Amino acid sequence: MAGRIATTGLLVLALPASAGEWQSDPQEIHFGDTDEVFDVLGFDSGYLPSFGSPISVRFHVTPTGGIVTDMDCESQLQWQSADPSEPLEHLVVGVPGSGWFGVDADIAIEAEVHINIFGLWTGSVPLWTEHLIMAEGAAFDPPLLGESLDGTVNNQNLIDPLEYDVTVFLGLDLVMSVNVYPELTTRLEGLQIDSDGPVGSVYQSANGAVQTMAIPGNRPQELPLTSTYWAEQTTVLNLVLEPSVRLDTLIGPFELLAFPIPISFVDDIVVQSFERVEYSHPLPATAPLTEGHDFGDVDLGTLVNLEIPFENVGLMGLEGSIRIDGDGSYTVYPDTIYAQPGAGDGVVVTFAPNAPGIRAADVVFESNDPSVPIQLISLVGNGWSEPPDDEPAPDTPPDDLRVQSGSSDLATCGCSIVNPGSWWWIVVFGVIAARRRRPLKRS
Repeated sequence: MAGRIATTGLLVLALPASAGEWQSDPQEIHFGDTDEVFDVLGFDSGYLPSFGSPISVRFHVTPTGGIVTDMDCESQLQWQSADPSEPLEHLVVGVPGSGWFGVDADIAIEAEVHINIFGLWTGSVPLWTEHLIMAEGAAFDPPLLGESLDGTVNNQNLIDPLEYDVTVFLGLDLVMSVNVYPELTTRLEGLQIDSDGPVGSVYQSANGAVQTMAIPGNRPQELPLTSTYWAEQTTVLNLVLEPSVRLDTLIGPFELLAFPIPISFVDDIVVQSFERVEYSHPLPATAPLTEGHDFGDVDLGTLVNLEIPFENVGLMGLEGSIRIDGDGSYTVYPDTIYAQPGAGDGVVVTFAPNAPGIRAADVVFESNDPSVPIQLISLVGNGWSEPPDDEPAPDTPPDDLRVQSGSSDLATCGCSIVNPGSWWWIVVFGVIAARRRRPLKRS
């Protein structure tokens, strides 16, 4: 069947680069199927042209095997970051030239000749068992969705005639020749690829047709998938045997004229499902983060740091960007993270208030985690300024040193307490003291 496969418009596409910002590691998958369509009941031709003829032939034909299809494909998974409403994008593409469609069959042919020479000699002579091996096919580009390919074997010169010269006994020779004409028609038309995931199924029915599937919401480490390839397969297998037999006897030759014996084995159209393929795409997954942090009272002109860890519990590298949305008293460093599967990374958030009052902001983490692409951590803190101590009131004379309104009495106790601002008291006391130290004049 080599060289007889006709393919039509095969196309292999991959997810366009702009379809998603993040992509899981592509997964190799293999679709294979062997349809044992030739494992049918054997054929018995009976004695032809008739049991009473001087020469008659009988054939037992038993086919085994079937149609073989193999193809290598690749599962691709992409998604948009920072948008939880965007679904995952899934596509199965073929490895160019990896497809194989052909026949693998063994047709066993047993021949028997019955001789009846006017009662002089009657009996059956088993001649031989031959095997007709049909192992032909051709390559194609998978996944062959919405497209078809055909294969045919119909050539009278494909198999050399089977010839035998047997001496039954002295004076009786049998010469036999059998032409074998196989007629095989096959057709494969790809219908769709079913891919079952944890939150539903998608059906790809054309080459390059991207399918969308929901994102699991439980922070999965990976996305397990099971894909099945469906195709419509048409198979027609006929076989024509054309025997020619001659007997050479002592009383003369006897010849059985050649005539065709058509045998129809298979004429079938089936929708065939290939063997299910199980695989999984690794995903990044962020461990749950703290929902918020309260820095409390922080003195103006000082700062407080907060370390925020990010742990990757997925099976694919976790990467993303971090920013502050809100009050400018908060900063974050660095502004990106990357964590290998099973590892972690972190950032430091700094609160440095420059004005009194409550300050609020959010740490915004955008990552390639498809289940939670955006995560927020609420921040709050109070800029605090210590109020100054109260200044003492200006000194005033105590009540016992002040002249009471409407009284001529002057209190004399407590005179050591002096208001520094009342300097005129010092002058008065100086004058009085100087006068007391002068000597008295004699008369």
